[in-house]
Amino acid sequence: MLIQAVMLFGQSTNKAGGSTAQVRTAGWSEAWYIDADATVAKNAMINLCQERAKLLSNAASIVGQRYRIVNGGSSTDSRQFPGSSGLLGDQPGVALNLSGIGDGVVNSRKWLIRGVPDIRVTEGEYVGSQQYDAALASYFTMLDTSGFRFRALDLTSPKAEVISVDATGAVVLKTPLTVIQGNKLSALRIKDASNRAISGTFTVNTVTDGTHFTLSDWPAKVGSKGSFRVKGIIYPEINGASCRVVRASFRKAGGPFGRYRGRRSNRH
Repeated sequence: MLIQAVMLFGQSTNKAGGSTAQVRTAGWSEAWYIDADATVAKNAMINLCQERAKLLSNAASIVGQRYRIVNGGSSTDSRQFPGSSGLLGDQPGVALNLSGIGDGVVNSRKWLIRGVPDIRVTEGEYVGSQQYDAALASYFTMLDTSGFRFRALDLTSPKAEVISVDATGAVVLKTPLTVIQGNKLSALRIKDASNRAISGTFTVNTVTDGTHFTLSDWPAKVGSKGSFRVKGIIYPEINGASCRVVRASFRKAGGPFGRYRGRRSNRH
């Protein structure tokens, strides 16, 4: 079964106590998919957490895991993995943009990892080291050998060129496209009357034939040119050998997991 496996993170500032500033805490998550039974998925996730913790500073930890069956229920776990790079932390939002391709597909995944140690980003760019680069390579290898996957559009799904789309969402295509009510279609380079792109995903409503159908959520614009592609979702495995650091970046982190909550008001 297909399971979304999520790592939950926490990090605090001023861990070494070198500042009189107030300590701040933050949390974020990172998700992958795996096609396996629950036991295999959890074991693979634990192994991945161990490798991911090697990239965290001593101010950060993996504080839990969440497992969600795609189109099913979910559960959480609280296995903790303290950051083990041996390096001081920076702000939690300091991140590395990463990229890798899927096995057997043209799709690539771009993702980021927050909680990068202070010394690994200098003047806004990633500065590696033998130890940290080796930890990154081990993390990429674990993603690959454990069969972790990412969610992507099926770029091989059929598509057809557009003759016209009127303001009511009535579509006329040059060649037939096999669709039924409820299918999702991605708009590709369709232009409105002002030659501006109409992008997004739209739902098939009624179907006359393969070249004539209507869309229920079309934005009341006249469209031409471009094409529609049937939106299909695939979950390819990540190719670890293709993974690399693209650049350093910053992505705001959220509030910490498991924090205290205020009392609920009695007012209604």
